[in-house]
Amino acid sequence: MSINEADRKQRRLETEDPQEMGSSSAHREVEVPRFVGRIIPPLDRLLIRTIPPLLIGAVILWVLLNPTGASTVISDLRTFVTGKFTWLFILYSAFAVIVCIWLSFSRVGRIRLGGPKAKPQHSKFAWYSMLFACGQGIGLIFWSVAEPIMLRDENPVIPAGATGAAEGGIVWTYFHWGLTAWAMYCVVAVCLAYSHHNLGKTLTFREATVDILPSGRSAAPA
Repeated sequence: MSINEADRKQRRLETEDPQEMGSSSAHREVEVPRFVGRIIPPLDRLLIRTIPPLLIGAVILWVLLNPTGASTVISDLRTFVTGKFTWLFILYSAFAVIVCIWLSFSRVGRIRLGGPKAKPQHSKFAWYSMLFACGQGIGLIFWSVAEPIMLRDENPVIPAGATGAAEGGIVWTYFHWGLTAWAMYCVVAVCLAYSHHNLGKTLTFREATVDILPSGRSAAPA
């Protein structure tokens, strides 16, 4: 059984392993997610479909008409974010590593994506190859050399001084492309995979995380 087949079969009903349940026809109903891509109020759907394209178009037009001013504003915003919120970025990275460790060794880590009978579509070697090539391969080829050079004189780890900050540039590069980077990818991937393959939601981060928010009203049945 492929993951896609398991996804279709588990939108309303999750089939447990008969040996684990002690019955050849044991089924356990699961709660239908309260938010599914096809169940969006008309006004919300209209806002989602119109506001983002309008904003994107406005920004593109602004950059084309005033490239110098746009470059200055974007540079100032980037400097503000990296200067004021570097601590938050580091904190989230550490949190992502802790979450991945917890998922690996806790009871939750034994949940099979796609359902208890789902089978992987590719070998582990193929999965690891795709993860590396698509996730970080091209980035590592370029930034493994470029980032230490760019951060040689000044970086958030070791400020510029008489002896320079070359060591800090290496440290910051390892932080960007080491375990912390993989952990941040993994947290998002787990949310999307479980939401889509086990709960039957559409493949969006909005639906993967909406259930952690307070529910103002109950969604209509699927």
